[in-house]
This record gives sequence, structure tokens and C-alpha cells, in this order.
Amino acid sequence: MSELTPGNVFKTDFRRAGSTGIIQVVYGDSDVHLFGSLDNDNYVLIETFVSSTIKEIALCTYFKFSTDAANADATAVTTTKLILEETIGG
Repeated sequence: MSELTPGNVFKTDFRRAGSTGIIQVVYGDSDVHLFGSLDNDNYVLIETFVSSTIKEIALCTYFKFSTDAANADATAVTTTKLILEETIGG
């Protein structure tokens, strides 16, 4: 299980993970935006979270989360947490 940090890259481990993961958003003081990339260069907005939730997601190679929907690299401080669990394939 990993807690993502705003604006920082999280690289999934496809050697041990299946093709899906579980994401938990613990809502704090701001909306957050999850971005994904296959090449760690071109990030696209996957989803915006405006409340706490747990859901299954397809894993891509790289993830970032941000408080700015237009900027995956934004590093604003937030009390909202985004936790990712890579499921073990089988």
C-alpha cells in the first residue's frame, strides 16, 4: 500500500501486481485529481475526487495526484490523502 504525494511520481510494480488496483481517497480540505501516464512524460487526467471513496482502477505505469486539474505537477499542500494498493495478479 502506498500513499501518493501531490506532484510526485508513483511508479507501479507490474512484476508483482495484476492489472488493477484499489484506490482510497480520504477527503480532507480540497478536491484532488488523479493523473496517469505510460511514459512518465505525457500525463492525462483520469478522475477528479470530491469526496472520500474506495474504488478499483486499471493500473498504468505512472500516477500523480494534484490539487490542480490542469497541472499534474502541482504540489500544493492538502490534507486529502490518496492511497493506492496494487492487487496481486493470479
